[in-house]
Amino acid sequence: MGIMAMGEHDEKSDNGEGEEGGFCVWDKNFGKVLKVTSKTPDGCPVAGLRIARADLRRTLVDAVEGLPGVSIRWGEGITSVTLGGSTAKGENDFQITTSKGNVVPCTLLVAADGSSSKLREFLRPDDGLHFAGPTCIYGVTSIRKHHPSKRHDEFGAAISGTGTACFVAPVDREKMMWSLSWIVPAPPTPKKRPLSEEDADALLKEAREKGNVFGENYREMLQDTEVESLTQFNAMDKQPFVHSGAYITAPGLENLNGRIIFLGDANHAVSPFAGNGANLALKDGWDFAESLAHSESLEEAIGKYDVLAVGRAKQVIRISHFSIMVMHSKGWMLWVWYVSPGNLW
Repeated sequence: MGIMAMGEHDEKSDNGEGEEGGFCVWDKNFGKVLKVTSKTPDGCPVAGLRIARADLRRTLVDAVEGLPGVSIRWGEGITSVTLGGSTAKGENDFQITTSKGNVVPCTLLVAADGSSSKLREFLRPDDGLHFAGPTCIYGVTSIRKHHPSKRHDEFGAAISGTGTACFVAPVDREKMMWSLSWIVPAPPTPKKRPLSEEDADALLKEAREKGNVFGENYREMLQDTEVESLTQFNAMDKQPFVHSGAYITAPGLENLNGRIIFLGDANHAVSPFAGNGANLALKDGWDFAESLAHSESLEEAIGKYDVLAVGRAKQVIRISHFSIMVMHSKGWMLWVWYVSPGNLW
């Protein structure tokens, strides 16, 4: 796992959930159909580790800010990339301009600005996100009152057999998130926080109607949902690309090929149905750093990184599409998955 490669596993295992829990599949009445626990890989103290996003972010920020000569510019993004400029070594390469008007000369730029990457949009304008099929309504509620297993270390999906699915996962030891999803022909307009009272009520009403098959426990879960947590989003992803040839397609910036590297979701965005996006990004960062440290040239390092990153990203996206198909199956197709549990995840 990415966090172990970075040497942060021991610290994060205090805040994360180890191998006692696992991934569960529930039926429409939230009765447990199966539970999947992973085998512990060689050299790893636990089979898996779920870490709250806030805890992971804090650990990574603390590690970066502890490095000599390194700082984080909060609230400052890159607004443009242009050719020219001179580095401290006198090399004429390229420069970035930030949202605060700062101009910074560069010889290498690592783009890791997420699935909605502004740098990818600017440098690869035809390589946007693709709709994966489901739209999702998301909210946060109490674990103790509403988690199907009443556990803070189990997560998984309730599959209705009617085309809707409800994913449940702990946020921390007290709260859990739920996400109701169903397949639509085209992505609707997302509803982002903060929502007006009218929009929040409309979203809860839609969640009740779409998820009515899940019964009373589900309706109580919606009733106790923190209104400020409500949002609606669409499952989006994109295939990875390699950093060879003319991968920078923005007109006039072809000379930047080989000098701007895309990591994580900026390269290969995955939907929540992958369940592995953060780990992919961590592994990307670690593998690129190791490739740089053990290569004779930047070109060699990029080639090594691409071999590692592209294949695993394609596999994760492929598995996420399979998960989407199973979770939203109807009728006899769902029955096939239930009687063949070895096919599930």
